[in-house]
Amino acid sequence: MTDPGPHALSENAVALGAIRLATTRATDGRSRPRISPRAVEEFWAETPLPAPATDREHALVYAVVYQVRDDHHRNTAEPGEICDLVASGLAPLARRAGVPLSPLETLTARYAVGPARRAWHHSLTPLDPLDAFTAVRADLNAEPEYVSAALTLVPELPEPHELPGGLAAAVIELRARLRAPARWQPPRSRRGRA
Repeated sequence: MTDPGPHALSENAVALGAIRLATTRATDGRSRPRISPRAVEEFWAETPLPAPATDREHALVYAVVYQVRDDHHRNTAEPGEICDLVASGLAPLARRAGVPLSPLETLTARYAVGPARRAWHHSLTPLDPLDAFTAVRADLNAEPEYVSAALTLVPELPEPHELPGGLAAAVIELRARLRAPARWQPPRSRRGRA
């Protein structure tokens, strides 16, 4: 049975508090915060009128409340049910709600593995830009959408020692894939030829 939790907060305030707990306190895939009605109540203790700060938060709040109501076939969502749904993961809710993703988030949704996958699933924590860029570069079959997203990360990337061949070579390689995605092949080594 779920904790009935705070009755003074609206469904939207509970959903927003749970979302903020999930996205601000979970810094890695291993240590997730406890998302409960009591934790939400404590989170909002000093805030008289909690409200979404962005369109993204608004869309996530709507998705959470809608999903709980739909799952339980009624027009209300209990605080415990809201918290349980958020604790199960934000990424599926964001995907269903059509929440727009940044290029880095798009690459995270596609390429994150292990703890990074769990961090994305539960709290929408994106990959490090270098890790996302490297993943696209290593994927010789990356779709143009992912290659373009990787190229938007270039201003955030360290130069040049962390990328084999340097950043400039990596950018040239990815741009070549965009110009001719069906024909692009990695450069062949001249070693072993007579």
